[in-house]
Amino acid sequence: ETHFTIDGKPLFPEEQSRVLKSRITLDGDGKTLINFPAIKLAGKPGEPEIQFSGANGVMLFDTSFTRLDLDLDIPELWVGGGEGQSLKITGVTVVSESKSGLSDLRLGSGRLVVQKIAFASPGAGVDIKIDDINLFGGTGENGENINFSGNYQVKRVAVNDTDYGPAELKLDLGNIH
Repeated sequence: ETHFTIDGKPLFPEEQSRVLKSRITLDGDGKTLINFPAIKLAGKPGEPEIQFSGANGVMLFDTSFTRLDLDLDIPELWVGGGEGQSLKITGVTVVSESKSGLSDLRLGSGRLVVQKIAFASPGAGVDIKIDDINLFGGTGENGENINFSGNYQVKRVAVNDTDYGPAELKLDLGNIH
């Protein structure tokens, strides 16, 4: 059972405090169900207000954590402060598959998808929106070396009234020793 606190006080009500539930099979493999409930934290003077829609996912692992897989969804996070400043992140998905490889290095692949990031600071005249971020990276063994490939995509970046994008960066590195 896992408990999260802020300033010594429970972050989630008692009936929602069981956000991580793990099951271990007889052979030692495990599965952790992740279920963070939605929360709203009112900002104290000088601190931002936070609204979190919750998060759901699953983590799979083996006895020695040589294999660790994660699938996590976070629908929305909003942080707002004085003078109308705000940061809103929507549609976050994290998927990762990894295993121990050469010299116990963690190898595998991971993807981060973010539907939208919006930042506004009206007092400073700043309005930034980033749409459809898709980041992928993967590593694998090649003899005694490691290969890496990555693909980073952004559909649109808008700064005030100016749009940029789409953009894509592909990166392949081979025979890393």
